[in-house]
Amino acid sequence: MQDYPLFFEASKEVIDKITSLNKDIIVGGILTGDAFITNQSYIKERLDYFETYENFKPMVFEMEGASIGQVCYRSKTPFVIIRYVSDVASSTNQYGNYKEAKTTCSDVLVDVVKEYLSI
Repeated sequence: MQDYPLFFEASKEVIDKITSLNKDIIVGGILTGDAFITNQSYIKERLDYFETYENFKPMVFEMEGASIGQVCYRSKTPFVIIRYVSDVASSTNQYGNYKEAKTTCSDVLVDVVKEYLSI
């Protein structure tokens, strides 16, 4: 989009605080698009394109994060995107992955947010 950066940078300060609360949190890049990704050639094509950007290594494809980044960028508000990955594009058991994650992700994310807000 015109007048917006190619990448929206998450707040390093918030990332540091959140990762100090839970050592299982993995920090990395997120690619936002308009499709549910299950095709390996599509994934490879996108990863190859972004390989040219030295400081950006995408780990997750999703559909919402850029809109949050865009609003926060425009309002000069620090942000992070916290994702619990429930579907793995290379998996042959998408529903099983989702079902397993559904039982644990809410509790983990609620705990992290509660701890963060109490800092």
